[in-house]
Amino acid sequence: MNKNTAKNVAFPLLLILMGFGVIALSIMLFWQISENVVYQQIDVFNNVMIDLLQDGFSPKFYSVMIFITELGSVWFIAVASLFIALYLWLKERDKWGILLLLVSVGGGGLIISALKRYYQIGRPSINEQIDAVGYSFPSGHAMGSLILYGFIVYLIQRSKLSKVKKMVCSAVLISLIILIAMSRVYLNAHFPSDVIAGLAGGLAWLLFCIISLEVVKMKRRNDIQPFK
Repeated sequence: MNKNTAKNVAFPLLLILMGFGVIALSIMLFWQISENVVYQQIDVFNNVMIDLLQDGFSPKFYSVMIFITELGSVWFIAVASLFIALYLWLKERDKWGILLLLVSVGGGGLIISALKRYYQIGRPSINEQIDAVGYSFPSGHAMGSLILYGFIVYLIQRSKLSKVKKMVCSAVLISLIILIAMSRVYLNAHFPSDVIAGLAGGLAWLLFCIISLEVVKMKRRNDIQPFK
């Protein structure tokens, strides 16, 4: 590895190490929440947060929250992922980006399903209209929306858009992730602990997928042959 290659690799490697640090913290947060949920030591927190959120929004927001929560549903995330993959193929010919997008969203779905079956925590209420069926922990809407919209934020930051457009688009998507998470609690589909755990798990998986993609691109960009 020559000096120029070393310089090009050093900063991305630092970011990758920081990414793994965030992954570790996210997993620790998920683990702590899951332990408290299993031993029912988080009920007070859940009740306080539910009261604050439901008191903070009037019943007039119900229809708005129904619309927002649909943006994190399985069908919407699946359709949106296919459209993004199509865009990456037609505009960028980014095969690795498409692969990691599908792995992140599809793998995230499998992780959500496995975790729900493992913990088998009941919901605060059942409502098929808002996909509030099956087990509750962790929140699939929160985890799935963070993975999809977080990946889009990554693509935006990697794009050639101006800094202002990148900031605006990213802020809108991050706000949407938060609103989807809040909608699940407001609509009584999830406990707050379900949502926070879903966000933590989604962040860990998303960062792992992004780091994997960055490593591949770094190797291709700098023609690194680690086993040569």
